[in-house]
Amino acid sequence: MNKNTTKAKFIMSAAAALHRYGTSSDKIERAARLISEKLGLTAEFMSTPTSLIANFDFKDQPEYTSILRMDPGKINLEKLCSADRVVDLVLDSEMDIEAGERELNDIISRPPLFSNLLVNVAISALAFSAAIFLKGSLLDAFFCGIISLVISVCTQSIKQEKISTIAEALIAFALSFTALSIHKLGIHIFPPVAILASLLFYLPGLMFTMAIHELSSDNLQAGTARLTGALIILLKLAFGTYLGSEFSAYLFGTSNYIAPIPLGLPYQILSIFLVSLAFSVSFQAEVKNFIWIVIGCFASFYSAVLLQDTIGVIPSAFVGGLIVGCGSNLFSIVFQRPAMVLSLPMIILLVPGSVGYQGLSFFFEENPLDAISTIFKTISIGMALVAGSFFGNLIIPPKRAL
Repeated sequence: MNKNTTKAKFIMSAAAALHRYGTSSDKIERAARLISEKLGLTAEFMSTPTSLIANFDFKDQPEYTSILRMDPGKINLEKLCSADRVVDLVLDSEMDIEAGERELNDIISRPPLFSNLLVNVAISALAFSAAIFLKGSLLDAFFCGIISLVISVCTQSIKQEKISTIAEALIAFALSFTALSIHKLGIHIFPPVAILASLLFYLPGLMFTMAIHELSSDNLQAGTARLTGALIILLKLAFGTYLGSEFSAYLFGTSNYIAPIPLGLPYQILSIFLVSLAFSVSFQAEVKNFIWIVIGCFASFYSAVLLQDTIGVIPSAFVGGLIVGCGSNLFSIVFQRPAMVLSLPMIILLVPGSVGYQGLSFFFEENPLDAISTIFKTISIGMALVAGSFFGNLIIPPKRAL
């Protein structure tokens, strides 16, 4: 194998690692071009949520084309950082290319930092905390924590290929039916909060926002594909919730709900702290980054929440996106780590997945006017977040491709 082909294979391995661990298509292409330039190659790249294509022009040799069929990336911040460090070592000539490719393969093959059990506990803690900041009661929070733990353990114990196409609908059906049935049997949880908080982990708000980011970066094919995927997941969740509610009503009848009194500020602060830790574990972040993720989540969430009553939901989302852009770039510059380590957990507290889910639920309830209004609000919030992060990049320009 000649030297140029070895370089090309390393570049594709690096790009595939970025794709596998949740990087957006525009950032993958930008990082791959940067690596190619530093290794002295001329190349063109195209990344979509399910593929990676590259064409290398070796000048005095035949062109080299590589096409990889990829599964949609699953966020793993620890492996993303490890892959980023390997690329830096190769580009700084502290590691040869063959060793770099072996390291990348080792990163891909090694087990995740946190076990499935810890991830399940994190999902449970996320649902518990979400019920609190969605203005539910402690009873709602405990119900969400328990039912989310049970369902996440059950879904992981079943072979994914058997239920992968309908997993979201099954989860939403189980959560909706259980919450409504328990309420009708005399345990007075507040089902709207309980269902939404338990579904929060499965909502594609981050996918939706990433799609808008890709479309805004003129990466139309990737953005359209990702946006379609997010809408399909939302439809599955909304349809599963609708079926669960109808089945519960058929068995136990309907009843009225009494909204609980929201818990005080100390509980709200505790909930954001737990949500930050839960996302840190579920995203497989390194423990040394936990403190910065917690600080970033508090900054982005409260910068948006405190301004909502003053300037409105959409402008406050823009401010939240601005904080995400500035904060994550500053973190990347100071610690020489990918900005995504901070930006993903920060922005996920602001993404409009829950709003979009409610909008599609209105369609199933035959309430099209509220549905259209809510979906338009979802798109507006997503655009405001992306615009804010772009302005954050202007204020504190990123120094790294990631």
